[in-house]
Amino acid sequence: MNLEENNIGSLFKIVDLIKERGNFVLIKFDGERDNEQITVIIDYPRILNKEQIRFNGNKLAFVLKKAIDRYLENNEL
Repeated sequence: MNLEENNIGSLFKIVDLIKERGNFVLIKFDGERDNEQITVIIDYPRILNKEQIRFNGNKLAFVLKKAIDRYLENNEL
């Protein structure tokens, strides 16, 4: 799947598909940190032994794309 980092709308469409499969996507903005204030986590509540996907960074689209790319490496939509 060809995802463009600069198209946040297309990234959130993929987030919706991940959610529809029973997984969750958490986006956290942490003002207490000086660097990498954005965290994106994709977790699998139905698969207890599957490791969550987690990335930190400073730009939402970049961090979200990294997490989605990792998700797509191991999962189908």
